[in-house]
Amino acid sequence: WAAIDAALRVATVDGERCWIIRSTCGKNAQARRLDGQKLGDLKAKTLPGAVATLPVGNYHDTRWPAVALVEGGPDVLAAYASLYRLGLLDTVAVCGMLGASMRPPFGAVATMRGRRVRIFAHNDPAGQKAADSWARIIHNAGGTVDIWTPETEGADLNDIFHLPDTEV
Repeated sequence: WAAIDAALRVATVDGERCWIIRSTCGKNAQARRLDGQKLGDLKAKTLPGAVATLPVGNYHDTRWPAVALVEGGPDVLAAYASLYRLGLLDTVAVCGMLGASMRPPFGAVATMRGRRVRIFAHNDPAGQKAADSWARIIHNAGGTVDIWTPETEGADLNDIFHLPDTEV
């Protein structure tokens, strides 16, 4: 749990209590309200000074042979929770891109060389486009990559994780 402990914070942003997911280097951080409501007119707010293209998670630790690549803060939390539930926290690293339009930087992609990467795509056009793009980038860098997409239109890993009687 050390990775998620380092990545997850709670703070007040724009007068609202929020959970904040951040990169391990602290250079990217995104806030969402604890009550699930919008923060102003945004569902998630990248904090000032953040480098939005930096992934969050423990993907950079190459001791783990596999990486779960997800899109968005809620899916990062769902990935860690799923790995915990399955007893795989010491086998699979998590890499979270905080938006479908983000492209992982070279340094992040380089850590995936020689590793198995499963992309947990959102089942919507933007999520599919992002997953395809990320898969090409990782494959070209020497990673073995596949894409998992939930069957339900509009769903993502976080949605599936919360369905009753659903195995992730």
